[in-house]
Amino acid sequence: MFAHTVAVFGAFSKKAVAYDTATGRRLWSDKTNHATADETLIYTQLGRGAALVAMDPASRAHRWSAALPSGYNVRELYGPAGGLLGLSDGEGTVIGVDVRTGRLLWKHRAPATAELRGFLNGGLIAASSTAVSALDARTGAARWERPLSASGVIVPGSGDLLFIGSARHSLDAVSSSTGRTVWTARLPAGAGDLRRDTPTVTATNGTTYVGAASLYALESATGRLRWAYEPSLPGGGDRTFLVNGRRAYILDDHKLIALDARTGRRLWSADTPGDDTAPLIAAGGLVCTGAAGVTGSGLYGWDEATGTLMWRHPLASSSGTDQWLLTSAASTLVALRNETLAAFRLP
Repeated sequence: MFAHTVAVFGAFSKKAVAYDTATGRRLWSDKTNHATADETLIYTQLGRGAALVAMDPASRAHRWSAALPSGYNVRELYGPAGGLLGLSDGEGTVIGVDVRTGRLLWKHRAPATAELRGFLNGGLIAASSTAVSALDARTGAARWERPLSASGVIVPGSGDLLFIGSARHSLDAVSSSTGRTVWTARLPAGAGDLRRDTPTVTATNGTTYVGAASLYALESATGRLRWAYEPSLPGGGDRTFLVNGRRAYILDDHKLIALDARTGRRLWSADTPGDDTAPLIAAGGLVCTGAAGVTGSGLYGWDEATGTLMWRHPLASSSGTDQWLLTSAASTLVALRNETLAAFRLP
């Protein structure tokens, strides 16, 4: 994650490690359960049973420190959103914390199997094996709850709707305000079993994009299918895709495909080292990804408008299972694999 000019990764044996993105200098490391950040601060629990802290990403100076209930170990940490951090211990106790002061605002008892899925429209979404609910961000009270018979509950980063795979090829759009079904989209058989295989969903500019075995664009207001991209090689799991402005990008059969995000029209394609790559990311006018364990391992960036390969940085890799984690800020791309960190100023 980025906080100002510092990149913080929590992938080293339950440690958070911070680096200056301008120089690559390692600033600090510390034990942590989970961490999240906004533009200026990092929020984390530094070790099991420790306090929750808000700290400066460069100096590690604490803005505030909040004692959690005795023995409380953070397993999930979401936010900040609407002035709130949402915490769960993975055993059913959900806590809301004021992001400005660290004050504990409320505590909610949920089923032991409940998992937090994120904030949406002023509510914190939680899903267990039998139900999904929305907790009021101000009070922690349940706004609504509805039975859940499928494993997949998808919470996009914006909008009013969350999504549930309600049947083999059906996706329910559910109002985060009321818990009621707004529409149901019945996708082609190529979508796979949406009850079991949770698709990736992105909603922007009135269109909801669903990445399953194929890529589907739905009208956000009605669920009507606007267009579908069927891959050259059918089957398999969810497709890596990215929606950025007027274009959608998807990896298919060793190619990066650019589509018109409104119509689905194919704009260009470019060769890639393989389909088993890191998630696509937009940075500095490029579409970037990383590949490991294949011929041509390394990092790549294509011009988002033309598909021209603008940049490549070879990096040796012997295993495709140790994939790159990419993040960006403006025209800086930061890449992590195992304990190798690299930052690039893109052209």
